[in-house]
Amino acid sequence: MPERDLQYQEERPVFIRPIYGQWGMDPAVAMPTGASPYMRNLSVYQGFLRKRPGYGQHVAGNDALDGPVVGLFSHKNAAGNTFLIACTPTSVYRFNDVSEDWDKLTGSALTGTENDLFAFEVSQRHVVFSQGVDPVQIHDLSTSTYGDLSPNCPPARRLCRFNNRLNLGWTVESSNQEPYRHRWPTNGDHTNWTGVGASFRDEPELTRFVQGMKRIGTNAMAIYYVEGIEVGTQQPNA
Repeated sequence: MPERDLQYQEERPVFIRPIYGQWGMDPAVAMPTGASPYMRNLSVYQGFLRKRPGYGQHVAGNDALDGPVVGLFSHKNAAGNTFLIACTPTSVYRFNDVSEDWDKLTGSALTGTENDLFAFEVSQRHVVFSQGVDPVQIHDLSTSTYGDLSPNCPPARRLCRFNNRLNLGWTVESSNQEPYRHRWPTNGDHTNWTGVGASFRDEPELTRFVQGMKRIGTNAMAIYYVEGIEVGTQQPNA
């Protein structure tokens, strides 16, 4: 029997963006290789799968954003006003519900790629965010600017506010990836990463990277690894 040369199509992951890029009613055969027709109502947020938010068409006549959206975050301030923030690989935008357009915020250009997804958190009444390439950024909702949270705060892929601190997971320090690292600042000051009480710890024994951090209730936080979960409880330490 003659031998036949079989060729297999290589499967490639397809990154689905959280806004204006969701697969809606397309049939499975119309999706790129690697995409799943069963994932169209889910999106990746903070390292977790969650039901995707509602979406709307970009208003005709508005300027396009300068790249694919790799981060989307909604927050309501103390006055009850809701703010929607979107990040592209190089810029940060905030939705203007009066003009129904995206206002580009002022700050240093970001340096990630379309594969570097942002993590967001609210810390000390400010929005903080990072994609693990640029240092953690901070945005005061009363302004139209953003910037580095602190000269001593590194880039991080995971963020979680817990125990009166901004906790970071999977940091980049001295140009080195630290995928097992959990770092935190001093008590009550997310700009102080070198004072008393600020520190870090590594968990290389788990052999897999930090994939998510999530606050559970009011007194616990879970750190999710590929093959393990840690749960920490709130401590009244300095």
